[in-house]
Amino acid sequence: MKRLTSLLMAILMVTATLFASLLPVSAAETTVITLEAPEAVTYVGDAAKDFFEVKAILNPADGIDAIAGYRVTLTWDPTLLMPVDIITSGEGFVDKKLQNGSLTLAVVNAENLLSDRLFSVSFIPLADGVATVDLEVIDMTLADGLINATGDSVSVKLKKKPTFLFGDVTGDGKVNAIDYARLKAYLLGSRSLTDDELLRSDITNEGKINALDYARLKAYLLGTWKPAN
Repeated sequence: MKRLTSLLMAILMVTATLFASLLPVSAAETTVITLEAPEAVTYVGDAAKDFFEVKAILNPADGIDAIAGYRVTLTWDPTLLMPVDIITSGEGFVDKKLQNGSLTLAVVNAENLLSDRLFSVSFIPLADGVATVDLEVIDMTLADGLINATGDSVSVKLKKKPTFLFGDVTGDGKVNAIDYARLKAYLLGSRSLTDDELLRSDITNEGKINALDYARLKAYLLGTWKPAN
């Protein structure tokens, strides 16, 4: 009877050990992948110039020196963003499944992963709006089992750069004395300007209309000042 009891205890201990090895570490030791991206992006409609990068940063829990692999899903609004490049750090087998508005990325047998950039995705803005990129961690592994890991979310404000001429207050496609007179009248308080006229009057691109815009416009018409672009 003692032998049977000892055998049963040994089986239970082995089973418990195997089960524990398959479980993630405690939630207090969660590894986090955070996303980094610019808060706002101004684009001009040129794919060669407009792209920006979303970086996935590895923040390992205490006691974790290196991970062996991970599977994540990245999602976004395909009407606002289009991915153009995906870069993973380190060495290992990489599987990328790109669909309309989502990316599933799997890396196994990983070595030399960079914590400051686990991976990155470059996007091109397609329209104005607030684009949100969500990261979900499917699983993450060490050499000897799974670990707890969570993802992140980041939002980027997209705004297309105006294509009008700064100083073209009237919006007729040219800058002349009429624009000068209209801006002067606005600053003197004798007339108002529409929202579009205010945008075109902000020659210094400071978000406000003042005497400096007036001076710049006057200098431009006199030929003593030219805009940088």
